[in-house]
Amino acid sequence: MLKYIYILYILVFCTGLFCNKGMYAQNIDSTWVPISYEGKLVYIDLSEINSFTGDDIYVWALESHAEPLEIEAVDRKVYKTKTYYLLNKKLRKYSLREVIYYDRENNVLKDFTYNAVSQDPEYKYSYPIFNGSLADLILQRCLREIESVTQ
Repeated sequence: MLKYIYILYILVFCTGLFCNKGMYAQNIDSTWVPISYEGKLVYIDLSEINSFTGDDIYVWALESHAEPLEIEAVDRKVYKTKTYYLLNKKLRKYSLREVIYYDRENNVLKDFTYNAVSQDPEYKYSYPIFNGSLADLILQRCLREIESVTQ
């Protein structure tokens, strides 16, 4: 029962963000799908996934925090984090392009944008994708979606 309440809470909570008409609102055509990571649901937006034909995949991920986060660079507690990932399927590396932190009422607390200075793969991708990591699960889900459309 608690599991269903938690899923309902996530859906209702996320709906408020997606319907927001502000600067950080999502496109109406967004296709958010859940993936399970460490006992929680993280939603990724697959609406643009089929436009990526090379090795790079850009994707938004949205995570609600059961226990709010306290982050030094953010002056209030963080209840949701939305992250824009750049994943490279061939190199199995990724970088963060943008991170947005939200309060309990879905107000933006802080927005960090990371611009790639170099196109050199050694500097373009900051982190390796480890098996079983959140980045790995996001990449695998994106690849399944791409494969299902190309068949």
